[in-house]
Amino acid sequence: MRRLPILSSLSCLVGLVLVGAGCPDPTPASIQRQCERDPDAECCGNADCGPDQICDFDYVCGLTAPGIVTCGEPGGDRTCHDLCDPAVGCDDATLECTEVSQAQDGDAYVTYEACS
Repeated sequence: MRRLPILSSLSCLVGLVLVGAGCPDPTPASIQRQCERDPDAECCGNADCGPDQICDFDYVCGLTAPGIVTCGEPGGDRTCHDLCDPAVGCDDATLECTEVSQAQDGDAYVTYEACS
């Protein structure tokens, strides 16, 4: 019984070494595919939203070894949020205009003001 996890881990490791695949990989492409398969996701990137909106979907990626990019766990509610001006507020009075930092598949953050 105890051999199965060890064999599974070994086969995964061998697959990574020989083929470069075989195990779940936290890469930008795999995170995007996971989001796109989620039936509850309204958006998986800012391009999926309107011109005055951003997608609340975020993950940070970076080099972990030469030529190897890995990403942290994605966050956000995967819905589009209206951009706003803090001096004016949001059209919906139940929402607040707050600062949101986003690093979709990069390692540098971009800051927006959005209704949430």
